[in-house]
Amino acid sequence: MDLIWTEFSHSSFSPVALTSSSLFTDWKTGFGCLLGGLGFSGLDDHLVPQYKLAESFHFTKAEFPGSIKELADNWNVQTLQWLRLSVFERLPKQFRVVGVFVLSTIWHGFYPGYYLFFGSMLWYMWVGRIFRRKVRPWMLSHLPDTKWTAAKTPSGSAFRGSSEIYDIITRVVTYFFVNYTAVAFVMLSFEGSLIAWRNFYFLGHVLCALLQITLMFWSPKVDAVHADSTAKQKSL
Repeated sequence: MDLIWTEFSHSSFSPVALTSSSLFTDWKTGFGCLLGGLGFSGLDDHLVPQYKLAESFHFTKAEFPGSIKELADNWNVQTLQWLRLSVFERLPKQFRVVGVFVLSTIWHGFYPGYYLFFGSMLWYMWVGRIFRRKVRPWMLSHLPDTKWTAAKTPSGSAFRGSSEIYDIITRVVTYFFVNYTAVAFVMLSFEGSLIAWRNFYFLGHVLCALLQITLMFWSPKVDAVHADSTAKQKSL
């Protein structure tokens, strides 16, 4: 256990952190183009000029995301727009996410570490979506700080919940998985990546596999009546 904690500390605060910090610095430096009037993206509803074309990341959501998808949506956002226009909107729905990850991997280069990293992240995202669909409603119905709000859905009215406790848990878990997996992005070599993951006992991949297997056989039920009554009480 001490070895895992030591390796995680090193991966979080040394090579991975330095790599992300250098990218953040480069992207922030890119804001200098605003001095030349570049990056203009139009006017908002209040006719205030917007310069979002010079915006490459959203720091808080990129560094402490609540899910792999949130990380992808807030990291290198201009490249994300290119991927969306080039791949996501042109492929059949069932192949869109895979297509984006494949092109993103090839765009980065041909080092094995990139393929290990993006392949693992795609897997995490897929399992995370299943978890969110099956387990999140059940967790929200049991957490003490859950707030329910009425919302309209295609099937009718429903209650949507939010919880700071749930958000903190997902951000901590995502932080571990991202930093654990990003070692491959830094190491680049196949052997080096496997050696680094082996020092973690492949904990990230093992946990994801166990979660996937569990979700295949376990689908917690949420008492709709209890959820509705809780929502009404919390909305008073």
